[in-house]
Amino acid sequence: MGVLRNVTRGAVIAREMRQADSPWQRMVGLIGACALDPDGGLWIEPCSAIHTIGMRFAIDVLFLDRAGCVVAIAPSVPPLRPYISHRNAAIIVELPAGSVAQNMICPGDELALISSRGDRYRPTSGHGTG
Repeated sequence: MGVLRNVTRGAVIAREMRQADSPWQRMVGLIGACALDPDGGLWIEPCSAIHTIGMRFAIDVLFLDRAGCVVAIAPSVPPLRPYISHRNAAIIVELPAGSVAQNMICPGDELALISSRGDRYRPTSGHGTG
């Protein structure tokens, strides 16, 4: 569990971020969850594409490059979408619907996942789908 920070804007976006970095965690993601905590989210890496089949709620999706910079945003993605991707993404962040607007996240913003110890998570150099 960690904290998602917008380094560019000096703001905390989510305080209860989970990290999906194993193949199983990336495959399951938020499927089957009843809701996403308003202060929660999921950091998926490596990942360039997701689906929302099996989900019960809409999410905001951020596509990040290997450096953690936002390259694209898909707000309020509804359940049952078979495929959503961005060719330049290496990391995908899933947040509660409305988080992008509430936190004024824009393409080009640098995001960082900070551990409970205060260490900044360093993205891997891998690239793949989740």
